[in-house]
Amino acid sequence: MPLSLRTSISWCSHRVPLRQTSLPSNVVVHPLHAPTTTAIERKYHFSSLSMIMRHKHSRSQSSTIWLERQRKDPYVAMAQDQGLPSRSYFKLQEINELHYPALRSKANEKRKIGKSNNHTKNETSPKCKTLIQPSFLVLDLGAAPGGWSLYASTQLQHHLGGAVVAVDLISLDESLHSINSSTVISSKIRANLQSNFHFIQGDFTKSETHTRIMDAFAEVSSGKESSTIVNGECDVLSCRRPNLVLSDMAANFTGDSLTDAIRTLNLCEEALTFATGGNCFDPSYSSTHDRGGGVLEDGGAFLCKYFACGKDHEADLMNATKRAFRYVHAIKPSASRKESSEMYLLALDYNCK
Repeated sequence: MPLSLRTSISWCSHRVPLRQTSLPSNVVVHPLHAPTTTAIERKYHFSSLSMIMRHKHSRSQSSTIWLERQRKDPYVAMAQDQGLPSRSYFKLQEINELHYPALRSKANEKRKIGKSNNHTKNETSPKCKTLIQPSFLVLDLGAAPGGWSLYASTQLQHHLGGAVVAVDLISLDESLHSINSSTVISSKIRANLQSNFHFIQGDFTKSETHTRIMDAFAEVSSGKESSTIVNGECDVLSCRRPNLVLSDMAANFTGDSLTDAIRTLNLCEEALTFATGGNCFDPSYSSTHDRGGGVLEDGGAFLCKYFACGKDHEADLMNATKRAFRYVHAIKPSASRKESSEMYLLALDYNCK
């Protein structure tokens, strides 16, 4: 299927049946549905969101090593001491407070040298010292167990319009199996944002979940003069859009690092499609003419986790992101384990080329 025919709205009703890849013998795959395909899915013939994988053996050598590594990890210990849902809290904190200012500073220097005047007024202000601004609307895809949503809520101010809409297949608090059960993350987030926090349990690629997300945007937009609410629903043309779309999702691990990396890249593509509409996967894409059907505000940012697996495998995601955003950066936070191939893709200034 040519990239120009790649579905621009991943929640469409038509679903293309997929073939499954061969998996290690210790993995059982349960097909749930046949979702819309992405470039990664078509290339490798699978869908990350349509499968649940479980190991036949509850404790393997690799899981024992993982548990021992968790026990010794200082960021895991800090998260537990501070009552945080996961160590990922510190990764977003580092990207927001350290990496973003440095990257923005470099970008500003390049812009001064170029002396270009062809910049969209909606572009993130060069004076912003952090990625997450107090008035931002943040969409957190694959939010459980809630580390990124919780951190974002500490950077936002609800009286200025700061809000978080979080989406996941499981609830934030249901996923906290390794932390004291009395810790209720959703309550902490709501304490910071009050009515400007919405959690939606569902698959963000499904049409019904998309509708619920847009309804949530309508609720946080209802106090904004720029929003139009008709019969309780948000006018998608004038409704407030998220300034930042986050994705810390990873596919269920199969035990094969390349398979896991490719499946996670597929999730990144799904998240990018949701944010931009997916037209950017077409090589002929032009940010000047192709607004797409995505939810991201012009000038907004996109941040997702992926696992480094070689330029050939990463090319579709990287090229699509570079077409839609002015600046694209690969980041390795210090809170991410050195031995891990985990990376973060930060894209800034959507539709501002």
